[in-house]
Amino acid sequence: MSNGFFESMIDERLSKGDKLSDGEAVIILDEIHRKKGEKDFLDTLNEKLPHLKERVKEGKFDVSKAKNLNQDIVRQIIAISEKEYIYENSSIEASAESKTTKRL
Repeated sequence: MSNGFFESMIDERLSKGDKLSDGEAVIILDEIHRKKGEKDFLDTLNEKLPHLKERVKEGKFDVSKAKNLNQDIVRQIIAISEKEYIYENSSIEASAESKTTKRL
């Protein structure tokens, strides 16, 4: 399979955006991770599939019906999403705490 064909196939599948099932999105991300590496995997997750991370944060991420998924990729998507969620919440809490300090 030529690299150009791979690119067009992935781009065509990614064009569905948030209409992709969670399982389809994981399969695409796994293909990108295997063929192009970690950086492209993260770029695609952040830029073209941000809704996937939102689904994890909302507890709606479900790949139970999908078969033969790379569980390492599934765990990595969940870990990235949860890490961002924790960071966002800790930043909000720290910001709120700094605004509520009383002056003497």
